[in-house]
Order: sequence, then structure tokens, then C-alpha cells
Amino acid sequence: MVREKIKLSIFPYSLSVDKFVDFIGNVSHVEFLGIFLGLLVVFYGLILIIHMIFSKKSECEEDQSSLKPLLSIYRTITKRIFTVVHGITLVNGLSHFFNVGWLVTVLWYPMWIALYSIKVFTEMYLIVISFFSISRCFVFFSLAKPSVELTQDCVKAGIRFVLGILVLKDLVLYVSLIIVSEAEKFEKIGTIIDYYCGIYLFCQLLLFVAGLSQLPIMREKSKAEIPHQEKLIYSHTFAIAILKLVLIISLFVSGSFINYEIIMSIFVTSDLFLVPTVVLIFEVFCRPKQVVFPEVQMTYSNKKPMSWENSDPFSK
Repeated sequence: MVREKIKLSIFPYSLSVDKFVDFIGNVSHVEFLGIFLGLLVVFYGLILIIHMIFSKKSECEEDQSSLKPLLSIYRTITKRIFTVVHGITLVNGLSHFFNVGWLVTVLWYPMWIALYSIKVFTEMYLIVISFFSISRCFVFFSLAKPSVELTQDCVKAGIRFVLGILVLKDLVLYVSLIIVSEAEKFEKIGTIIDYYCGIYLFCQLLLFVAGLSQLPIMREKSKAEIPHQEKLIYSHTFAIAILKLVLIISLFVSGSFINYEIIMSIFVTSDLFLVPTVVLIFEVFCRPKQVVFPEVQMTYSNKKPMSWENSDPFSK
């Protein structure tokens, strides 16, 4: 029975909706995971509604920062989270109401593919902003200025590289699980999962180091003005690191009466809603202030000065 549960939790080709529900029902403290994810979904929905209300097109020019492609790509990906959740929930409700269960079966695999895409992009975003924040710390405390400026092509190439590494990591671990399961060496499945958790915790450690490296920079006022998009990146790094630290402390305290697998599931799945929520909060409450007076001065400065002959009413 334990082996069957392990296989069902790993392989989507042997995983149906009914078997998945039966497997979840046999896990202890699963209601704690449901409550936690439900609160994250509700909070993310509230922030998303506020973001849609305040997301008006500004007349001022956008910041042409080298980090702009990273933010734009992540905005596009995070907006699809609620589309997937609402679509699956709606079809699931309709299938039970009209007794058409094949609709859920059809959307079962696309749902996991979409969630995996969001997971990979979220991990990519955390790794990239961590590297940018750590590099900013080195540049801030160094006497020499960076000789190479970040360009959009460089950022896009870095995003593709990080995405490729993450997909390759998941592919290697998934193939290893298939080989171990087909060979019926179920004792090695825990070792492979420990490797995956170790890689994940290393990425979280990188995020914590990047977040803590922003503290001395935030306490000192830099003479060089930082573009708004870069400020958002560094603020995201610090805020997500603090929230992850609070989450670790909370799960460590509650670890005495909650199942270990549920704790790991909460920590891993929290990225699906925690990171997009932080991004939307900073976009709503940390908007650049629109300056009006410099534009008025520019309009007057562009006009030609009037001559004394035309300006003197008594010249004629």
C-alpha cells in the first residue's frame, strides 16, 4: 500500500483524479495545507483586484532599465495563475453539477503542466533577483565602477540559462524517480527527494544571503540614483526573504504536531502565491511619483524668447 501511494504521488500517467483524492485523504493534517493555501489564494485575489483597479497607464515614460524584461516576463506568468485556478474550479463544479466527469479528466494534465510552468518561472525569478542583489552589494562596497553595463539581451540570455538549468534539474530527478520505481528500489526514492529538497534549500539560502545583503545598502544613502525597476527588484528580494524567514519559524514551531510531508508541501507550494503577491504589492504601493512641474518648465523653455519689439506695447 505504501509503494502504491509513492508511485501515485510521483507519476502522472498512473495518477487519476479519484486516486489522487484517495491519496490526499490518507495523508494526516492535510486540512492544514488546505487552509494555508486557501488563505494565500484569498490574499492573492485581494491584491490582484487592487492591482487591477490602480493599474492605469501612466503618461510618463517607462523606466528603460536593464531589468525591465525580467519584470515584464514575470508579470505575464503570474497573471496566469488565477486563470488556471478559476478554470479548473469552474469546470470541476460544472462536471459535478451536470455529471460530466470527463471534463476534469481532460483538464487534469494541462493543470499540472501550467502549475509546473509557474513553479519554474517562480524559481527562476528568485534565483535571478538573488544574483542581481548580491552583485549590487559588491558594486556598492567596491571603489571601482562596473565596466560592463547590463543590457536587455544579457538579461534575456541569463533568464534562458537559468530556466534551462531548472528544467534540466527537474528532468534528471524525474527520470531518476522513474528508473528507481521501475526497478522497485523504493528505498532510494527518499534519497532522491532529499537531493531535490537540498537543491531547493540551497536556493532559499541564496535568497536569504541576497536579502540580508540589502540591509547595509538600505541604511546608507547612495549618491547614484537607482532606476525604479531596479529598486523594485531589490525590494522584492528583501521582502520575500523576510517572509520566507517568518514562514520557516512558523513551520518550525508547528512541526511538533504537523506531518513533515505537509510542512515541506507548504514551504514549496507557498512560492506559487507568495512571490506573485509580493510583486503585486510593490507595484501597487511603490509606484513612482509623477512629477508635473518639470514638464511645465520644459514647455516654456522650448518656446522662443520674445523680442523687445514684440513685447513692448508702446513701441508702435
